[in-house]
Amino acid sequence: MPCLQPGAVLPMPDSHEERAAYVVEGGVEIAGVYFDTSRMPLFRANDSIALRAGLRGARLLLLGGAVMDGPRHLFWNFVPSSRERIEQGKADWKAGRFAKVPGGDKDFIPLPEERVLRIRCRRKPDLRRAEASGAGSGANI
Repeated sequence: MPCLQPGAVLPMPDSHEERAAYVVEGGVEIAGVYFDTSRMPLFRANDSIALRAGLRGARLLLLGGAVMDGPRHLFWNFVPSSRERIEQGKADWKAGRFAKVPGGDKDFIPLPEERVLRIRCRRKPDLRRAEASGAGSGANI
């Protein structure tokens, strides 16, 4: 997890199709737009991006990988490619078929009863549209 001193510059690796940087602490400036703690700017493939730490420095989580092969469904800690796999995960959790978390053998977190969300993949965000919509709110860069 990179920790940047105030004003330090970190080039964002461009070896992945999908890239993002979650701001854990502090803030960063990217292409003239400032992202504060808890923001996660997303980056287009093949764009050269550099993150400049703000006045308080920054601690970041860098993310990257291949483009997903289709939509995902989100329910609590489950993010599979089908609703059926979510239902199986829910049943497995309720039946105790998941491995115990180290040090967490005394506490059990019950499965929440909420709806499943469908996440759509975006191929190539448009930088002009992101700037027009206020990239500081976590839009694509």
